[in-house]
Amino acid sequence: MPALEAIVSLSLAFSPTPAVRSLPDYLPFGVMQQERPSSLGCRAVGGSVMDTTGQYVCTSLPSGSSLFDEYIVAYVQQAGICNVVGVSPYGKDDARGSSARSLFARAKAEMTEKFGPPDEEVDHSHTPAAAKDGDFRSSVIAQDRQVFSQWNDLGARFANMQSATLVISGDEELGLAIYEVVRFAGNDDCLQSLETVTGPAPEN
Repeated sequence: MPALEAIVSLSLAFSPTPAVRSLPDYLPFGVMQQERPSSLGCRAVGGSVMDTTGQYVCTSLPSGSSLFDEYIVAYVQQAGICNVVGVSPYGKDDARGSSARSLFARAKAEMTEKFGPPDEEVDHSHTPAAAKDGDFRSSVIAQDRQVFSQWNDLGARFANMQSATLVISGDEELGLAIYEVVRFAGNDDCLQSLETVTGPAPEN
């Protein structure tokens, strides 16, 4: 799966201060933190035994979004689900990345309605050439341009949450897609436990 190896490193970002008051829980895509992948109809990545520590792919979730056609769930036995990642269909798109940018805007609007305005909005180019909108698709695929929105410290709003990220991702063969990463509280420790069992994500 394109960019699957980047999910763990992407999901490790932005650790907030834990919530200290009574707050409601949030269920990303309708998923509870203590649910087992088998109850969600997911399949194990790499042939792992079901409901053991590892990554799982789901084609649907209880409250899935029409923007995404699959979801990646990081799961650790005894700890539960670390995070849930919604992945849109990859598309060839035009040079300006019009479809991906429109999809990104729709997803950001949905997340803003749930979480409030993003704490960070980044559109960063590593070179002047990569900043040209006419080269958006190729710049993102080459990782010369980064586009993402970040919601930090969601534990201040929801007792069971940490943070969320929306990012445009690129693959040379498949084109552009968007990833929505929603992290439960304790995500960083959870992913460290996952890496202890499965090993670190490979380098790009």
